[in-house]
Amino acid sequence: MVELVTDDTLEARKTKQARPAKRAAATAVGLTSIFGYASTVLSGWGLGFVVQHYGWNAGFVGLVGCAVVGTLLFVACWPAKAHGYKLSEPGD
Repeated sequence: MVELVTDDTLEARKTKQARPAKRAAATAVGLTSIFGYASTVLSGWGLGFVVQHYGWNAGFVGLVGCAVVGTLLFVACWPAKAHGYKLSEPGD
């Protein structure tokens, strides 16, 4: 049987192939949001506790320590490929 390929058929194939990428992007945005909101809440409480009990010097030392840890994590992730996923072409 010969399949009639129309613009609608091609569009449906593209949409079907794009779903996993869209879900992955939505998951990444969701996780980023969760960690962003949680870190805002926890950093406010944590820094407030440290400053209230140990003073501002300890608060600034804690902030600098967090900045150093964040920088080290960033440097560790730097060599990762930006486009490490191969996109499948129609017909593969």
